Amino acid sequence: MARSLPMEHVDQRVISVVVPVYSCAEFLIELAHRCIETIESRGDRAEVVLVDDRSPDGAWGLIRTLADADSRIIGIRLSRNFGQHAAISAGLASCSGGKAIVMDGDLQDPPESISDLLDAAAGHDVVFARRLGPHQGPVRRLLGRWYFAVLSVMGGGRIDPSIGGFVLMDRAVVDAFLRFSEKDRHLLFILRWLGFDQTTIEYRRPSRPSGRSSYDLRRRIHHAFRGILFQDTRFLGAIVVLGFTASALGGCLGIWAIVQRLTAGSQAGWTSLVALVLVTFGILVAIQGVVGLYVGRVFEESKGRPIYVVDETTTDLRT
Repeated sequence: MARSLPMEHVDQRVISVVVPVYSCAEFLIELAHRCIETIESRGDRAEVVLVDDRSPDGAWGLIRTLADADSRIIGIRLSRNFGQHAAISAGLASCSGGKAIVMDGDLQDPPESISDLLDAAAGHDVVFARRLGPHQGPVRRLLGRWYFAVLSVMGGGRIDPSIGGFVLMDRAVVDAFLRFSEKDRHLLFILRWLGFDQTTIEYRRPSRPSGRSSYDLRRRIHHAFRGILFQDTRFLGAIVVLGFTASALGGCLGIWAIVQRLTAGSQAGWTSLVALVLVTFGILVAIQGVVGLYVGRVFEESKGRPIYVVDETTTDLRT
């Protein structure tokens, strides 16, 4: 479980922007300046928390330079790559604002849209940002729709695939979020579980200015797999239904074979019998495998290891 800042260190007048940094060092200078300019143009105070998730492009050196030049920028470096959502947790645990905004670091979440999030935050604790326009290729959009369709069924409610990780949270929500201790965490799933007063704005997400996202096909499949299996236990219920269905079909086939034997005198074919055995065996193995995955995750959680480990921060360097 990540620890939130003590209340005496929280400033309700500050708006914190938390950015997990991985393979986006080239955008950080512009990102930080645009975030600060947008927030302070409204009369608020800005804080930008850049969390280096061991980015391979040398982002930490740049973050240190930015933090040395501007006290409104805070840098955190994790001891290794723990993943995007662990980096978000580290940033939220260190931010001091009365409101926190989580966004990507590649400028596809326009910093100017922070103003829209803040406007919508009046009377709401959580503000999601829904992406408009074809910000992804057709294949990725199709895979995304399938993934969120399955996830909606498993989660027991519709999940909008157009809502990403660009979101505003009130301080009470940040503190509640940081009470979660599981390793397989997902920002949107946790916020959906927490509830609070939620609303949504819309924005047009531009294409990435340069480079490619670090979320390649392998990472996306891995992320989707963990999201579907480990965010809820409904998948276990689904495989139980699958097991009973296979058993029922096997029973029906057995009755059909007996009827055929009594009425027509024909012998049941070995082909259908072998096919039935193979299908049933495959289903049983799959069920045991999924159960084993859940048991494995319970084992991992029982170790009580931290969600992330901080290597160094720019605030330590300042002191």
